[in-house]
Amino acid sequence: MKKILVPTDFSECALAASKFAMELSQLAKSDLHFLHLMKTPVDWVKLPKEKEKNFPEVLKNIRESKNLLNDLIHRSSLLGVSATQFLAFDSRIENIIGHIDDHHHDLVVMGSHGSQGLKDKIFGSTSQRVLRNAKVPVLIIKKEIEEPIKKIAFISEFSEINRATIEYSFAFAQLFSADIELVSINKLENDDEKKRIEKEMDRVITYHTQNNKINKKIINKPDIRLGSMDHIKGSKPDLICMITHGKSGLMQLFAPSVSEKIASDIQLPILGLPLL
Repeated sequence: MKKILVPTDFSECALAASKFAMELSQLAKSDLHFLHLMKTPVDWVKLPKEKEKNFPEVLKNIRESKNLLNDLIHRSSLLGVSATQFLAFDSRIENIIGHIDDHHHDLVVMGSHGSQGLKDKIFGSTSQRVLRNAKVPVLIIKKEIEEPIKKIAFISEFSEINRATIEYSFAFAQLFSADIELVSINKLENDDEKKRIEKEMDRVITYHTQNNKINKKIINKPDIRLGSMDHIKGSKPDLICMITHGKSGLMQLFAPSVSEKIASDIQLPILGLPLL
């Protein structure tokens, strides 16, 4: 993990994501990129310099944004983390995806307001669209993480998981010396499906070369979302890890509606992994 991207709008959840990204970069010895996307009434990049004075509100927002970015750089430096700031005058999601591709980031850390009513549902938010389209892992933070990451629940159907994706999740857990729970919902509730899941979990465990503890949990329940939520409430993990999409961009975790509900129902940080 060499480069981490933090898109930020300076909201409370975005600042929580920035704080965690700084701490993560310190552990991983990674470089940080803070990216702020600004929407302007005109194409600011092509606007002649002498005409900028006609948009005093935009100039004010630019000054404020640069000050906030400078503050993030300063806070990173106090932790010994190398950080760079980027201010882009284009609020489209493609700017974030393009930045990831251009700068070869290993991880994106960003805030999400979570589900505070229909219009704020994570599934329709910028964070969710980045989660679904990015070719690298995306860590979604909804609120400040106050407790250490000690237990990570890896929730999956455990089918078609490749080695690179599993090894990334294990290495991520090792940064925090966190225990790992391999969790799957046996929606068919029969022994054949349970045996299939156990076999796949055992294959996954062979990739585990770290010192942290790893456990298996198979839950017999026809409703995947309820089974997952029951486990989360009972086991109380500190972070949820899910495979979000394959190289084609198609969702891999059960179905989009199920993953949406799981993501919307919890306030825990969520690490979304593409098939790497």
